[in-house]
Amino acid sequence: MDQDAMKGSASPIESRGAENGPRLHAPRVSIIITNFNYRDYVGEAIRSAFAQTYPNIEVVVVDDVSTDDSIDVITEHLRGRDNAYLYRRVFNGGQGAAFLDGLRNSSGEFVCFLDADDLLMPEFCAAHVYLHLAIPQQIAFTSTDLAHITKTGAVSAGSSGNIRHAFTQAQPADFVTLPKVQISKEVDEVLERHRPSGRLVYLPPSKVGYHWASCSGLMFKRAALELVAFDDGLAPTRLSADFYITLTHLISGSAILDTRLGGYRIHGKNGYSSETHLDGIDTSRRTPSVFYQDILQRFVRLMVTTEFEHFWGVLGKGWRYHEVLGALHTYIHQFDRDRLYPKLIENEILDGWDVFAARVGYDHARWILNGILGVPDSELRGRGID
Repeated sequence: MDQDAMKGSASPIESRGAENGPRLHAPRVSIIITNFNYRDYVGEAIRSAFAQTYPNIEVVVVDDVSTDDSIDVITEHLRGRDNAYLYRRVFNGGQGAAFLDGLRNSSGEFVCFLDADDLLMPEFCAAHVYLHLAIPQQIAFTSTDLAHITKTGAVSAGSSGNIRHAFTQAQPADFVTLPKVQISKEVDEVLERHRPSGRLVYLPPSKVGYHWASCSGLMFKRAALELVAFDDGLAPTRLSADFYITLTHLISGSAILDTRLGGYRIHGKNGYSSETHLDGIDTSRRTPSVFYQDILQRFVRLMVTTEFEHFWGVLGKGWRYHEVLGALHTYIHQFDRDRLYPKLIENEILDGWDVFAARVGYDHARWILNGILGVPDSELRGRGID
C-alpha cells in the first residue's frame, strides 16, 4: 500500500461470553471500490459504503491511475476515517488487476466489489452477512438485486434480468427458508436486527449459467476468492472481472435474495449504456460469446495445467475435481453460442496428456475425458489412448 494510504481498523463487535470463554465477533466486510476516471460518481459510492448499518466494515478504494480529479474526490471522502484505505496503482491494469490489489490490501472475511459508479443501500452488508452465516448450504457468494439508475440517480428499471430469470426458473426445492443465525448472544443481536426479507434461492454448483446481479450486487467469502485469485487468471481480465470471480460458484455454489440493495448506474461510460433497459429484461445476453472466451480459456488452463496441484488438492483430488470440470464444460458450451471453442477442456487435457495422466492416474484421466467430457472412444484411440 502506498504512502497516501489512510489506514486503520474497525472495532470488532465482540462476544466475550463467560469469563475466560471464547471471544467471538461479527466478521469484517471489506468494501472494495474500484475506480478509473469516475470523479462524478466515486464520492457517492464511498458515501454509500460508509452509510452501511452493519458495524464492522472497512472501505478500500483502488484507483487505476485515473487522469481526472478522482484522487482529490477520494481523498476528501476518506479524510478522518480510521477504517478507510486508498491504494493507488502505478499503471492502468483494468478491473481484474484492481480486484486483486483490493483483495490483497484488505482484511475482511467477506468481500464485495463496488464499481465506483454504482452505490449500495444501507442494509446491503448486513443482509449479505446474515445470508452467509445463516443459510444451511455451503456457498461461495451471495447476490441481491440492483435497481438500474441514471447518471442523476433516477431509477430507470427495478431489477436485473438475471435475477428475474433465476426466480422464474427456480423449482420449489430451490427455495430456502432462512433460519436464525444462532452463533452467540452478542453476535446474534448484531445480525438479527438486520434479518433480510424476500425470497431466497440456493443454487448448487451444478446449476451453471450467470444467474446473478452484476458485481456491485455480490458478496464473496474471502476464502472462495482466494481459490481463484491468480495473477495469470484474474489480472488479465480488464473488463467483466465479475464473470471470472463468479466461477467460484462451480466450486461452492451461491445464493440469491430477491431484494434490491443497490443501484447499477447506466451512463455514457459503462459497458451496457447503449442497450435498452427494461425491468426484467437482460440485454447483456446479446454480448458475443467471444467476449468470455479468454476468461474461460485462462480458467481451464489454471485447473488443468498451471495450477492443477492447487485445484486437485482443494477439490479433494478424485472427490470433486471431475465434478467441477464437468460443470465448467457445460458452462463453456452454454456460452459458446458461436461455436468458437467447442473442446476447450478436452484439448487442454489432450495436449498435455502424459503429464495429466501421470497426475490423476491413467484410468481416472481417461474416464474424465470419456465419461465426464464425452470424448468418444474412437477419438481417444486415435490419440493413442486405449
